[in-house]
Amino acid sequence: MQLPWDTLYTIERSGQPEVSVSGIISVLDGKGRTLLSVGDVDYQLWSRSCLKPWQLLGHYRIVREAYPCLQSQHIALMEASHNGEVFHLERLKEIMAAGGVDASALKCPPGFSHHSKTRFEQNRLGEKPSSLFHGCSGKHFGFLLAMKSKGLDLDDYLNPAGVQFVTMKRVLSWLLKRDSEDFATTTDGCRLPNYALSTKELAALYCSLIPGVDSRAVALAPSEIRPQLEDMKEMGALMRRFPELIGGSDRLDTRIMSGQLTAGSNVPLVAKEGADGLFTVGIGPCNRFEHGVGIAIKVASGYDVHHYEVIVKALFEQLGLGAPAEIDERNKHLATKFCFQIV
Repeated sequence: MQLPWDTLYTIERSGQPEVSVSGIISVLDGKGRTLLSVGDVDYQLWSRSCLKPWQLLGHYRIVREAYPCLQSQHIALMEASHNGEVFHLERLKEIMAAGGVDASALKCPPGFSHHSKTRFEQNRLGEKPSSLFHGCSGKHFGFLLAMKSKGLDLDDYLNPAGVQFVTMKRVLSWLLKRDSEDFATTTDGCRLPNYALSTKELAALYCSLIPGVDSRAVALAPSEIRPQLEDMKEMGALMRRFPELIGGSDRLDTRIMSGQLTAGSNVPLVAKEGADGLFTVGIGPCNRFEHGVGIAIKVASGYDVHHYEVIVKALFEQLGLGAPAEIDERNKHLATKFCFQIV
């Protein structure tokens, strides 16, 4: 089998190639025009946590209406890959209290916080692993609360054939112009079903996450998914409003949504890490791109935040959103050479 990756960038030390990073990059504007295509952008890969906004979208209204005491930050945590820091755990406990669902109902694997300082303190205090610390626990509570409100069996919430996934698949089917039964399915690391999408499709989805779906397009959609299409921009709004809940301290997606990589630009952004080398960004309408931009990155070697950051900074610079990288005199013998350029 021929691998779908191409070289994304190399690092040379005193003119000698030392590091090579391969993967796939797809960048689209809001009109569907390809701004950048590196590697096989049509290759179907597991969407992992980049799917979370649409997983929440499938039951967003149900949870909002059934549990009116839940606040926006609680809902935002349902599309997070959180660090399991103290402030995440506080919100999770509030979700449990509001929904009447205990942590024992969670079926995501138990573990410790992803945040090094928090994990050190947990180990120091002799705390036991817990599913609450899993980055997807908020997402799992979203499914549990939605199913509880409908009187469904909570023990069945991981079942890939369950009704709890039907609406999401219908929405994805309509947005991507694919049959709802056409999505290859696997079990994600958190044990919920996950679907295969291409980087091109992920870029298109994230491009529409800030402006949402045009009202005229919504009117043409099947009636059963119009409420979800109307709500889609709320998924992006929650991410932008609570970036620290979506990831946490020092996480790249949180830093991007907090404006730390865009040189003071006021352009609205959403960003989401996915396991095993996925990273997605949605850029809202701006002067240069009036319909926004979507970015999807797959690093072939898997998760490495340094690779994501190097690539995202280069893309932001090429899109006019970030400042040129400063030259570090201590490492002037190093040269990063990118194999991509926005058209």
